[in-house]
Amino acid sequence: MNENSVITAAQMITKIFSNVEAGSLEKGNQIINTWRKTVESVKPDGNKLAAHSKIIDLKNEILLIETDHPGWIQLFKMHEKYILNGLKKLNKNIEIKSLAFRLEGSSAQLTDREEFEKSEARKFNEKLEKSEEQMKKMGFEYEKSGKTEELPQNLKDIFERMKSDMLTNNK
Repeated sequence: MNENSVITAAQMITKIFSNVEAGSLEKGNQIINTWRKTVESVKPDGNKLAAHSKIIDLKNEILLIETDHPGWIQLFKMHEKYILNGLKKLNKNIEIKSLAFRLEGSSAQLTDREEFEKSEARKFNEKLEKSEEQMKKMGFEYEKSGKTEELPQNLKDIFERMKSDMLTNNK
């Protein structure tokens, strides 16, 4: 082992935190402190709630909380409105509109709004393409420019008979 492959603990910590902004660390600490104070004020089990939860992420005004048992999630849901109001009162700089929960060991994560919208648009386009392929197989085609092709004559006849039947049955 050469001397260049060994680094001190201080060098390692500096290297790890070199990409973290001081502002985001401060914001994270504010959220954690506000969370702890708010949850501990829940009666009668606030201290236990706080001890069995930890903040995982904050995105799109949703705070993701991890608990070690589903029962704690249920208690948090019962006190969610109180907790949200407490978070707003104690820290006006951070906007949290809802809480999301995951069980310890789960890999559930919050998604950025833009990523979600792109993902949903991609899924929609894939479904649309599949539908278009199925319609082509059935003999229905259209141009994406907005112009439509004529319906086959047999379908026109069917629609005309349906129209006629509806008009005569309503009289």
